Amino acid sequence: MKRVLFAFLLLALAGVAYAAFMLVSGGGVVFPVPSASPGASPLTDRSTAAVSLPPLGLDDVAATRANINQAVALGKPAIEALKGLAQRGSSAEKVDALDALVQISPADASDIAVGLLDNPDSSVVIAALKVEARSGDVRLGQKIDDLVKHADPVVRTAALYAAAFALQERSLKYLIDALTDSDAVVRAQASTAIDAVSLQSFGFPHSGYPSQQDEIRKKIAAWFFESGSKTRFDWLKARASRSLDDLVSTDLFVRYDAASFLAAYLGENDYNPWDEPDKSSTQVETLRRRWSEYEPLFKAKVPLVLTLAIE
Repeated sequence: MKRVLFAFLLLALAGVAYAAFMLVSGGGVVFPVPSASPGASPLTDRSTAAVSLPPLGLDDVAATRANINQAVALGKPAIEALKGLAQRGSSAEKVDALDALVQISPADASDIAVGLLDNPDSSVVIAALKVEARSGDVRLGQKIDDLVKHADPVVRTAALYAAAFALQERSLKYLIDALTDSDAVVRAQASTAIDAVSLQSFGFPHSGYPSQQDEIRKKIAAWFFESGSKTRFDWLKARASRSLDDLVSTDLFVRYDAASFLAAYLGENDYNPWDEPDKSSTQVETLRRRWSEYEPLFKAKVPLVLTLAIE
């Protein structure tokens, strides 16, 4: 019996010695070590855990673009940090944080962007407007009256484009008013947006003679008075029907305009406006069938063919 007790005592001493050796040598952990992050546990959701962002808002365009891409690659864990930077960072950091955030979570970016539309820095407002345009946020309607009167013509242009994307038919009021803007670029962009929203080709001469501008303004106003209460699908259907008929016009320019419009909505095709009408009957029928196939899709949602590139 004494031998058994002695053997157990030796084993116990050996265990204590081994544990002490492992602690000193760093070869293992005997007892659990409290987490350095309060509240963290093995059950913490790693998809939402806080992360460190790469530096944003740098003067070096290439470097900051690379860092924006790195932030995007972090995914959902970066959302809270990006939201904080977009709200409390420098102007350049706000711009870059919004750029990254909208690629990860458009809804979160839109929520932040709405609050930045009153920012005193034009670059921040423009970045916020781009987010609002991409998201189609109807909350933009609450701010648009002031933004289209902004002192900076680039902000006015960005506001008009954002309104076109977010407000669709309701943006025409602001776009038409902008045709009298003091800045030629604003007038040009407003004209482009009007054509895209209304699905017409008014050909407003933004830098032409005042008499020419007045003539097209009256033409746009007359169209808006007659058709302004209709939907973009109604406008598209009417324009597509007219364009399909124009494909067999004897006027080359009419055929070219019709072909360009249909290609934008129905995709590339074999129709060639330079061919004589009697040689393109097969291609015309193909486009008519394609319109019939696409029409139900357009009825659900009419795309806005407008490039969101505001410099």
